[in-house]
Amino acid sequence: MSEVSFTFRCSESSVEFVYNYKLINLESSLRNNIKIIKLHTSSSRVSFENGRFFDPHNLVVKKGNEAEESIKAELKNVREIILDGLTKASIEFDLPISLIKRYVEDLVEKPTAIKPTSYLDFEVSELEIELNKIFFDRNLNMPGDVIPQRILRLSIKTNKGCAKLKLKEKSNVTLEYAEDCETWSEDSLKVLSVLSSLHPTILEVKEVIDYLKKMCRV
Repeated sequence: MSEVSFTFRCSESSVEFVYNYKLINLESSLRNNIKIIKLHTSSSRVSFENGRFFDPHNLVVKKGNEAEESIKAELKNVREIILDGLTKASIEFDLPISLIKRYVEDLVEKPTAIKPTSYLDFEVSELEIELNKIFFDRNLNMPGDVIPQRILRLSIKTNKGCAKLKLKEKSNVTLEYAEDCETWSEDSLKVLSVLSSLHPTILEVKEVIDYLKKMCRV
């Protein structure tokens, strides 16, 4: 896959990262204190779950410290490609990816010590950044006549409500606000007002908020 696609989703109790680029497929998650990492490349398929490392191709199973060191070694082998893909996405969409890069570095260096709250802020309880390809109908009267489009989604939950952005390739940006994070309305001025009232203390989170504020003014 030559185009980068990824999803980074974080709440106070969970974090998930899914990444595809250059024959690398990485899925990592921490939910209910269960850590899962699945890494597929052109030459290997390995996973780490419940403190165990699995390499089914070579019939290898490891546990404990040996398992952690094995998944770290596998992740280090693809770290630069993952970071390169994120940088490419950042340039293409002028996208804030410092927070995701920090997560990747943490995942490589300390995969069993990930803390979701370290990627949030005291006023931000949930955050999601997604860049993927979606297939849209070119002609509603001709089923199957579809066109692929890159689409960027970014959402943030704060103590003053929720905001989300949607940006289709070669299309205008859509910004929505919901005080209850359920009933959404398109309102870029309200999104800008809420975001401007925040005082982020973590630089990477501030970068995401500043990006959303900038998009409100487009």
